[in-house]
Amino acid sequence: MPDELLYREGGSGEKMTEAESLALISQMIQSARDEHHENGRGWRTWGWILFIASAGTFLMLEYEVKGSYFLWNLALPVGIFFMVLAGLRRKKIRKNLTYAQELLDRIGLGFFASLLAMVVGVNVFFIFSTSEGGIDFWGFFYILYGFWMYIHGSALKFRPLVYGAILNWIAGIAMFGVPEMKYKMLIGAVAVLLGYLVPGYLLYFQSKRQKK
Repeated sequence: MPDELLYREGGSGEKMTEAESLALISQMIQSARDEHHENGRGWRTWGWILFIASAGTFLMLEYEVKGSYFLWNLALPVGIFFMVLAGLRRKKIRKNLTYAQELLDRIGLGFFASLLAMVVGVNVFFIFSTSEGGIDFWGFFYILYGFWMYIHGSALKFRPLVYGAILNWIAGIAMFGVPEMKYKMLIGAVAVLLGYLVPGYLLYFQSKRQKK
């Protein structure tokens, strides 16, 4: 437990009791739950980006449209752009982040760094590989998405996000058994629709009810 949590507010130097420390931690976690993605905006934004990329790629492959993968090349930079905007907006509104809020933000940063590393790694493989065979990597992306959702769903104690995480894990595993790319994208679109967008809109409607 951080040392600063052991002393009462006001700088008196008097140690807090165990019950007071637990109450403070509980209040801090509750504050983070109320503050972090309270209206599901982040999940709805990423949900639409990933859904359009997945469903769009499926349709382009189904109708044999050239350049079908350009949607995925756009998805990550567009998503990061919106994420940075949201971070700047939040810091303008509230400069002092709670410990739990800052921890969730750092987990999100680690997730996107891992995602970017995977994208770079896949591109490096295709640039330098001399093998005629491809690399079946799409399932790993959705397994990683599931990890991100599970962490946030657990922290917020919001079950739809946890269920969405499980759905994305299942979708990621299923993709390794599906040979055709267009059906991988169809599986991904369904997983994002039910795993990202549905929980995101549930959070949005929940926040609307709480404000009434």
